[in-house]
Parts: sequence; structure tokens; C-alpha cells
Amino acid sequence: VQRSPLRRGMATYWLLKGEKQAGQSCSSTT
Repeated sequence: VQRSPLRRGMATYWLLKGEKQAGQSCSSTT
């Protein structure tokens, strides 16, 4: 039961991190 919420939290964390990195990369490239 603890695995589901934990995995979901990690997914959200990585997603946010990826979006932030992508945004920074785009800004840097542009």
C-alpha cells in the first residue's frame, strides 16, 4: 500500500524536475 503513493510521489517529483530542466534547457538554447 505504501508503494503506490510513494511511486506516485516520485513520478510527480521527476515530472516536475524534468519540466524544470526542459524549460531551463530551452531557455539556454534559445
